[in-house]
Amino acid sequence: MQDLNDMLYFAEVVERGGFAAAGRALGIPKSRLSRRVSELESQLGVRLLYRTTRKLSLTDVGEAYLRHCQAVRESAQAAADTVAQVQTEPRGTLRVSCPVTISHSVVGELLPRFLERYPLVRVEMLVTNRAINLVEEGVDVALRVRESVEGSASMVVKRLDRTSQLLVASPLLLARQGTPRTLADLAKLDSLAMAAQDGKATWQLIGPGGVRETVVHQPRYVADDLLTLKFAAVAGTGLCWLPDYMCQDEIRSGALVHVLPDWVQPQGIFHAVSAFNNAGFSVTGADMAPFSGNPVVLLTLTTLIVAGGIGFIPLLMLKNRRSFRRLPLDSKLILSTSAALLVAGTLFVGVFEWRNDGTLGAVPAEDRPVVALFHSANARTAGFSAIDVGALHDESKVLTVGLMFVGGAAGSTAGGLKVGAFAMLFAVMLATLRGREEVSVFRRQVPAAIIQQATTLALYFVALVFSFSLALTLTSHQEFLDTLFETMSALGTVGFSAAGTPVFGTGGHVVLIVAMLFGRFSPLMLVLYMSQPRKKPTYHSPTDSVRLG
Repeated sequence: MQDLNDMLYFAEVVERGGFAAAGRALGIPKSRLSRRVSELESQLGVRLLYRTTRKLSLTDVGEAYLRHCQAVRESAQAAADTVAQVQTEPRGTLRVSCPVTISHSVVGELLPRFLERYPLVRVEMLVTNRAINLVEEGVDVALRVRESVEGSASMVVKRLDRTSQLLVASPLLLARQGTPRTLADLAKLDSLAMAAQDGKATWQLIGPGGVRETVVHQPRYVADDLLTLKFAAVAGTGLCWLPDYMCQDEIRSGALVHVLPDWVQPQGIFHAVSAFNNAGFSVTGADMAPFSGNPVVLLTLTTLIVAGGIGFIPLLMLKNRRSFRRLPLDSKLILSTSAALLVAGTLFVGVFEWRNDGTLGAVPAEDRPVVALFHSANARTAGFSAIDVGALHDESKVLTVGLMFVGGAAGSTAGGLKVGAFAMLFAVMLATLRGREEVSVFRRQVPAAIIQQATTLALYFVALVFSFSLALTLTSHQEFLDTLFETMSALGTVGFSAAGTPVFGTGGHVVLIVAMLFGRFSPLMLVLYMSQPRKKPTYHSPTDSVRLG
């Protein structure tokens, strides 16, 4: 069996740019490290590195092997961290900063239970609304509530919960000044705000259908503390926006009333994280349909989705080498094929859905290209949707199935066959049509082993689609195209649904769950199995021909 330490050594040598730097980091002599990497190449029967007196560079096979080495190392570290968490009891002093309202509403009640659970921990709480510099002030954890995490790139940021802002008013105020039915009615009521400029404050709101409105009001009472505003709202001084965790009890008791519930304030953090990880979760309750007329939101999500579907390695390669021509073949194929699929999908959806009143036809003409681009990007990976996927024409459903089949890049957060394997199949087809025995892409010859692996992976994925489509057909009674659509969405871990996943019943749900697991993990396991070093055959069988077509 292959020594996993050699995989770690190889990854360190590549990432640190040489044997000397890697040897110092690992505490291993340079000569020994070089010998271990050479033995690894001999065991695999391939060259992983080009060595010169001045630098090291990866071969195409070496670049592919590096990704698997990094994955093995990360998995081992994750396993070790899991054991360490179980074996280690928290202890020591924890310095925490927390906003005043969060402390009063949530944390103040939770901390005594935390200290009771972990008796070796001491907590020093700094309750303040001012911005905290964690490094300068020696704070370990800063609890914050923000619409974004900009400025936190150097910190470890973990999302703990989601809060919603509710527009609330006292029954006393509503009885005195009337209950608002529209945004225009807000001008008739006294208001509260945390800040004002020249006596005026603004609310950025999103309404039904994604309509965005800016409400300018003249608050009667301004205070930079939410708890103070809550007391004023309960007393009937004015209406204001409060976090749900601060006013839920008052709403249940009738001390406050939630007014204009169809209007919300923008949400940001959850969508950004979800989009880059290609999870496709949305907290709007209507997916991205409320933002179909907002190109800023859709283009931002599209950028994150595409980046997540490409993966870190090609993007870092492009950043470091600053030239497409200098990229390795793998990165070139990922970037060029992803761009081609994105453009082709956008054009196809735009043409076939332009006048479909159930999809693009319901969107203003100037916003349709962006919505078509958004659908094309999501079809291969994330599963967000700004239109009704079930209302797509059959032609667009078939295209979406094809995009879900291809998926994103190897080593990315996306599923599917992967664009590298798809590009290899396309390159093989072109070489065969041109009568060439060798397959070359971007003036680089592709090893026969890679071609065989791509073909095997594609046939395996087709077999998965066939098997799970058959299983889903047996457990449900939906139209075949919708069944195929649902199956491919599950195998590609996309999240689209044309008929609506609940209609497939419990048996269908079990099939889809298994399909998601197979689609995500089994192709990777197959590639790892095919990449194992094997003994060369001692003899070759006679050559014969087979008729095709």
